Amino acid sequence: MSDPRLALEAIGQLPDTEIDIADAALQLARIDAPEADWESARRHLSDIARAAVDVAASLDSDNLADRAMALSGLLGGRYGYAGDADTYDDLANANLIRVIERRRGLPVALESCGCTRRARPDGAGMAWTFRRISWSRWKAARARSCWMCSTGAHP
Repeated sequence: MSDPRLALEAIGQLPDTEIDIADAALQLARIDAPEADWESARRHLSDIARAAVDVAASLDSDNLADRAMALSGLLGGRYGYAGDADTYDDLANANLIRVIERRRGLPVALESCGCTRRARPDGAGMAWTFRRISWSRWKAARARSCWMCSTGAHP
């Protein structure tokens, strides 16, 4: 959709389980930074989702800590994401497009990079691919992995 406000309106009509958190964050970022290259950011999120599918498929373990470390390694190691302790209050740390451009941001923005459903035709993205456990336990592990990524504590 060319208008981010219309896209957000459409997202708001979806059942919670069908909302692509990363896409919603991307639409919000477009409103804040209309000149930014949001299409490039969307492609990057798809790349992360595809890589997450590959990483999840390579894991032998359903162990939550192992999966959190794998996600942290993917975001922090392979893609170079980290928290921004130097300019924590900078609004760019909350804008997903700027976070993708800078590879720096707030933990919640880093977590958005792990919440896309773009990985496969059936909509299974990073969170759904890594999730072979209860949703509440998955959210805790994902938050831990984003904290590790934001502090540089990834493998």
